[in-house]
Amino acid sequence: MSRSLLEVKGIGPAAAKLLVDHGITCTEDLAGAKLGAVMAVRGFSKIRASRVIDAAKTLLNGVPAFKKEKAGLEKAAGKKVGKIASAQMKKDKKEKKAIKVEQKKKDKKDNKDKKDKKKKKSKKEKNAENGQPKKAQKKKKSDKKAGKKK
Repeated sequence: MSRSLLEVKGIGPAAAKLLVDHGITCTEDLAGAKLGAVMAVRGFSKIRASRVIDAAKTLLNGVPAFKKEKAGLEKAAGKKVGKIASAQMKKDKKEKKAIKVEQKKKDKKDNKDKKDKKKKKSKKEKNAENGQPKKAQKKKKSDKKAGKKK
């Protein structure tokens, strides 16, 4: 009994139609297909093709392909792969966090610089609204001070 391609995780109606057009009509065909044959179908990258082939094998065998792969790696390495992977994931997580902190600091500095520029610009605009250049306004202020002293 052959299973429908729609039962495979990652295959929808449009993808199933494209696979059928390329001669892959059921889950069994997909599980036995070569990576290159699936990649030849429009919309299937190397990663997606690999994933759907693995999903088809999993559906047929009932054992996830990644578990078999992990067991093989553990046997070859002579230790638990999960522990190594989790240690690496923790390290990656710390690095990402450090990068985010640095980015926040940079963003905060950039925002402060933008606000300072706006303040400077607004002073210039006020001077322009009064119709006087900056130097002329300074002279006026000094004239006012001189007038108060007299």
